[in-house]
Amino acid sequence: MNKNTIIYSLFSIVALVVLEEVFVLEYIPKQILRISLFLIVPLFGIYVLRKSNLKTEIKFEKPTLQELKLPILVSIVIFIGTIGGYFMLQFMFDADVVVQGGEELGITPSNIWIWAVYLVFFNSLIEEFFFRGYIFYTLEKNSYKLAIIVSSVLWAVYHVIIFMTLFPIYTVIFTIVGLSIIGVLLAYINRFGKSFINSWIVHIFADIAVVIVLLYMYTLV
Repeated sequence: MNKNTIIYSLFSIVALVVLEEVFVLEYIPKQILRISLFLIVPLFGIYVLRKSNLKTEIKFEKPTLQELKLPILVSIVIFIGTIGGYFMLQFMFDADVVVQGGEELGITPSNIWIWAVYLVFFNSLIEEFFFRGYIFYTLEKNSYKLAIIVSSVLWAVYHVIIFMTLFPIYTVIFTIVGLSIIGVLLAYINRFGKSFINSWIVHIFADIAVVIVLLYMYTLV
């Protein structure tokens, strides 16, 4: 099971990158493919192939108010840290390059708010389900350390690999390490709840901070 999960995860990430970089897949078709690979296929495997359910496979339960205290606190810290970190390390990010990369992905001033809503609420849910739901809990059945390392590193690489050619290598490495650490933190936070809902809340706040930074960058060009 561990081997199959890792292979499928790598296949999904590589497929998305190849279709975007080689075949230049448009934004909407790419999101449809992402939803299929990250959500529909895993759900098909859980319900149809394994004859199971989300509660059994990925501990999908509604968290209590007590369990939400930690993710909310962490959300605030990451929100402030993301925005503050950007302005501290602003010299590492070229606004022109970032905006150009965004436009290549189909993000323009005319649709940036639609993109922002999708990113913050829907894309974050799909990613949390796939990386810290499907991948993490499947691997955790055999090894917690393997689950936390694989899910965190794959999540980081997935976010960076598309932009690798746009930034210096030190920025790429710095970003992968930073995102991997955040991935570990998110996986750890889920141990205090009943599902990946805890990390999804943190992910939402982090993406809101990213949107704010990106909107600021768009004002610089």
